[in-house]
Amino acid sequence: MIKAMRFGLFAVISLVVPNLGFAADSADCSIFEDAGSPIEVIIEDEGPRTSPPASSDPAYSVRLVYPGDYRTFPRSEGAGKAVLYQDGENFLMRLDGGPLPLSMRHTLSGKPIKPRDLPPTVRFLLHDRYSLEKLLAIRVRIVTGQVWSFEMVPITTQATAIDGLVEITNKKISTYDNKYLFFSESNGKVTDIIECRKPDPGISPQCEHSFDHRNLDVDVSYDAGLAGRWRDIKNMVLKFTSCAYAEDILEKKEGSTRWD
Repeated sequence: MIKAMRFGLFAVISLVVPNLGFAADSADCSIFEDAGSPIEVIIEDEGPRTSPPASSDPAYSVRLVYPGDYRTFPRSEGAGKAVLYQDGENFLMRLDGGPLPLSMRHTLSGKPIKPRDLPPTVRFLLHDRYSLEKLLAIRVRIVTGQVWSFEMVPITTQATAIDGLVEITNKKISTYDNKYLFFSESNGKVTDIIECRKPDPGISPQCEHSFDHRNLDVDVSYDAGLAGRWRDIKNMVLKFTSCAYAEDILEKKEGSTRWD
């Protein structure tokens, strides 16, 4: 549990089954309708392979099945319909939960449309590496210039104008002095970590939002002006992951050298 010392006030500016169907956890997967052909990937657990290991046995990978229009990058021609084994997968989603396929990101002549001329979107990565408690300890140590470790250091915090978020106010090194670091808790457990860049002339500040869904780590990126809607964005992405989540796969068996 993170002990929050609250003082002051701060405001931020600004499925499935083996036949490749959908809807593993969610009763409503209508966002997947007419969103491209199903793609199947296995997201492998990176935890046992980090140094030091971020997690111990048993190691679970996750099978996802999702419509191709949500992919951030086009699938390689050679991939075909093969199941892909990856450390992570990147996605792009409109704020209404629908996809933004490649055809909507380019002109008829094939020229990429500038991001500012596209509908508002969120980008997110699904992978499996660190627990949120470990990730928060890493982030606090990095932004304050301390040695990389999973061990949490003492923190000072203050309440914010964003409902549910607490800001970590430890003195940062100059490299990270242009960022805010927030977290949220439920029943003494860290549930969300959000790191937002401060407004800067000529730069569109972004927020990086991390949370978990079952055996997946979720990292979401969106405009800092949307920070006040962090819960809505999280719920929208969770709807996607619930529909795409097919099964957990126990990868590390006794005597196996898969992660060695």
